[in-house]
Amino acid sequence: MRALPRVGLHEFYGATEAGIITNLRPEDQRRKTRCVGRPVLDSEVRILTEDGGPVEPGAVGDIWLRSPTLFEGYFNAPDKTQHAIRGGWVNIGDVGRIDEEGYLYIADRKKDVIKSGGVNIFPTEIEEVILSHPRVLSAAVIGIPDQRWGEAVHAVVVPRPGCEITAQELLTYCRRVLSGYKLPKSVEFRSSLPLSPAGKILKRQLRDEFRARSENE
Repeated sequence: MRALPRVGLHEFYGATEAGIITNLRPEDQRRKTRCVGRPVLDSEVRILTEDGGPVEPGAVGDIWLRSPTLFEGYFNAPDKTQHAIRGGWVNIGDVGRIDEEGYLYIADRKKDVIKSGGVNIFPTEIEEVILSHPRVLSAAVIGIPDQRWGEAVHAVVVPRPGCEITAQELLTYCRRVLSGYKLPKSVEFRSSLPLSPAGKILKRQLRDEFRARSENE
């Protein structure tokens, strides 16, 4: 937006299973931080609890989508299809909330949510803070087993080339923004993160690697 001030930015949210669902229009970009907009024509979004019930206004829950471009199901996977589609609505595994104006906010992928001491912690929020540090190139936050809390927040960080940063420096930086229970309990530094062919960080691989190391220690 700074580089091209005369160009209107449209931000879309959608899925292969449902097509384009929402659009954050240029006039909303600055007033709706971390938002993906409102549903486009003939598309609908609703937020439900895990058991399919309604959530409190503004609360985070499972995102369900409905549109004219909704898919018919996963190829040769009837169980997966049955789990994802209910009454013409599809859930692709995202969690989020809808504000008082009907705008959708994505909290995280449901499978990546960290459950620590009975509280849901969203890795994306923590990653955004870590990535704002000038000496950090990339980062992934995952939940790791914890005997007391069930899961603990663990950050895997890649410093920028030629830069050094300690775990304590990073935690001090994060503490200015994040609540105590969201702070990483441990920090691991790497030269790179595992990526899918599409460039997405493979968090499941990071979790598996951590568990494998723990078992061998």
